[in-house]
Amino acid sequence: MRSDDLEQKLGGRIRAVRTARRLTQTELAELANVSVGALKHLEGGAGATTTTLVKVLRALGQERWID
Repeated sequence: MRSDDLEQKLGGRIRAVRTARRLTQTELAELANVSVGALKHLEGGAGATTTTLVKVLRALGQERWID
């Protein structure tokens, strides 16, 4: 699987967790202390920093994804 395919898959999983918790992108971005644009990039698989990924995973209580 290519890197961009993995980024899209990861972004989709993060979006699924966010929507299951009935959070908007704005709400999650605020909880994670990231910009809405950074969250959109992460969810869309359009390239995001590891810092953004870790902050969002922590805000969602999903740190185990990186264990």
